[in-house]
Amino acid sequence: MATLANAIVKLVADTAGFDEAMKKSVGASAKMGKGWQKTGEDMTSVGQTMKLAVTAPIIAAGTAAVVMASDLSETQNKVNVVFGKMAGGVTEWSKNSVEAMGLTQNEALSAAGTYGNLMVSMGMGTDQAYEMSTNMVQLAADLGSFNNMDTIDVLEKLRAGLTGESEPLKVLGININDAILKVKAMALGLYEGEGALSASAKAQAAYALMIEQSGTAQGDFGETSGGLANQQRILQKSLLQTATMLGTILLPIGLQIVTFLNDLAQKFAALTPEQQKTILVIAGIAAALGPVLVIVGTIVSTIGTLMPVFTAIGGVIAGITLPIWGIAAAVIAVVALIAVAWANNWGGIQEKTAAVWEWLKGAFAV
Repeated sequence: MATLANAIVKLVADTAGFDEAMKKSVGASAKMGKGWQKTGEDMTSVGQTMKLAVTAPIIAAGTAAVVMASDLSETQNKVNVVFGKMAGGVTEWSKNSVEAMGLTQNEALSAAGTYGNLMVSMGMGTDQAYEMSTNMVQLAADLGSFNNMDTIDVLEKLRAGLTGESEPLKVLGININDAILKVKAMALGLYEGEGALSASAKAQAAYALMIEQSGTAQGDFGETSGGLANQQRILQKSLLQTATMLGTILLPIGLQIVTFLNDLAQKFAALTPEQQKTILVIAGIAAALGPVLVIVGTIVSTIGTLMPVFTAIGGVIAGITLPIWGIAAAVIAVVALIAVAWANNWGGIQEKTAAVWEWLKGAFAV
């Protein structure tokens, strides 16, 4: 029967012989270790794939949807304030904006609200502001389709035209100047022929001229909605509209989360520095444990790598008859075996152990 001294000599001095002995002794345990290692690698792979392909996109899409729903809610509030009793009509008109104008409901309401706010500030009533604003948004969609321009860009040019700026309108085929505006304002009964035009008279005259001079483009979006360009616009806006609808469902949940976090932040600020430090330590541990599958996979993979080594240790000890006083020597033998395994980096033990150690340091560091 082998003696402890011989075992130590073989472990430390005869690495090649030990390697051969270990290959023969691991047997089924080595196979099990490979199984553990494969399982760990698979778990790591699944964790990484889900994080990149599923978790991150879902969170990003959900966040974007909630933001769009929040924007729609804010726009609706603006419309309610600007148009007053006519706000319901504006909202109803906007529901068909994707098919009729290639605009999301939020874009249609936002544009109408901007026009309406400008007109009301000039002294026009909400009824007149409602009619002119909605007509202007539809006109922008038709002019955009007719001239193959972005509707949002056309909306801005028309807004500039309402305040008397003529240059932005020329690219749309609309030509106005101060003299033409005065003639039209006089025809509408808004100007008596002397002095400068009021802001309201100028806007109403410009509106009338833009409607008159854009006759060939009016209705173009609807007439060419089956074409590729407008179908692309409708598809793009339909997707955004669907996302906004989803965000509307998620918005109450998002509001609860934000409210909870705000309350939590206030409570955290009221804590003592010692209490804050304790919470930060716990939060750090939680953050380190976030990608659970990745970390667990690394640990399980490491166990698979180390299992043959510890099996060999058990095999060596089992083959030695030890008296009570020899336990210390057996421990020395085990340590020597681990030293040899580490020095020769069996199964990548150094890298695997380093990975787990770095994770543990990050998880429990203060």
